[in-house]
Amino acid sequence: MTMLAARARKRGRWRRPLPESLTSMAWVLWRQHRAALIWLGALLLALGTAMLIAGIRLHRLYTAEIQHGCLGSSAWSTVCRPLQTPFATGWPLSYSNTVVLAMQAVPVIIGVFLGAPLLAREYTAGTARFTWTQGIGRTRWAMLTLGLLGAAVGAVACLLGLLTQWSVQPIAAQTTRYADRWEPGLFDNTALTAATAALLAFAIGVLAGVLIRRVVAAMAVTAVCAITVAALTYNRLHYWLVGHGARLARDLAFGAYPNVTMQSSGVINIHETVGPSVPGPAGAWLDQGWYAGANGHRLSEDTANRLLDKYMGTSPAWLTRLHDTFWISYQPGGRYWIFQSILGGGTLLVALLLGAATVALVRYWRA
Repeated sequence: MTMLAARARKRGRWRRPLPESLTSMAWVLWRQHRAALIWLGALLLALGTAMLIAGIRLHRLYTAEIQHGCLGSSAWSTVCRPLQTPFATGWPLSYSNTVVLAMQAVPVIIGVFLGAPLLAREYTAGTARFTWTQGIGRTRWAMLTLGLLGAAVGAVACLLGLLTQWSVQPIAAQTTRYADRWEPGLFDNTALTAATAALLAFAIGVLAGVLIRRVVAAMAVTAVCAITVAALTYNRLHYWLVGHGARLARDLAFGAYPNVTMQSSGVINIHETVGPSVPGPAGAWLDQGWYAGANGHRLSEDTANRLLDKYMGTSPAWLTRLHDTFWISYQPGGRYWIFQSILGGGTLLVALLLGAATVALVRYWRA
């Protein structure tokens, strides 16, 4: 052993081995939960493989479009029609929706089938008492268990998030309607947000298992909590978050012919990214819009609808003629990763707090 260490020093490749407790704990976790880890890994591998195959097909189509100049004025020519038809009416449109639904289910599956039974099964079987009599101790045991499996969960979800963004990129390059990076479906499934969402669901499941100590009941509670958190993030938290600190600008072209529904408060939820068919600052996310009169006050829903019924489809000059304006609130495109960091960091913080609560309960509660 001394001779081997000396050789390693001479070669300048001295490497500190992993702590024995860490490697031993990883082996114990594998032996204990290998059935769940194998089938869950196979399921996620199948999902990743499907996204990889679909992404390769989409990128080949997109590359062929670029090579034949199909993204410009020659679109829908004899050569371009078979290349562009899939993006207009074919399977890529349903693929973007399907992959978003699948990625939304990943954290729930991880929380229910990996997180909830992790410690609940130990309490139900009574093996927790035996585990805590070993030299590692209950606190260290809980921290290593959560840390090792949490790292694996985060890494796998991160890879799936990368695959998601890469596979839908050819769709997003041609239409933001079905692959808008600001929309919650894709915004919540980047490498950062997918990983933190999976960690949060995992932490919810483990905490539920410790509190309830019954596997089936913990899985049911985890499913309800994880789905509720996902729904709130998708429907409420996302739009609340990206609406903060928005800039204001006038947009006569959009106001002359809005293609979205006005709310009862007179506000229009635009929720689109600026592109060829959506006017506005380049790359920006348009949040909301509203009509204002000559005095600068927001017009009511009835007043705005009467004006639209009378002038819809005409030149935007009618707004200027009536001394009315249409205002939009928007987020510049450069803020995208700022909001990603806020959402991902907040989710990670909540997951760490739940993990700390789990460790505290394991330490101080009787088995």
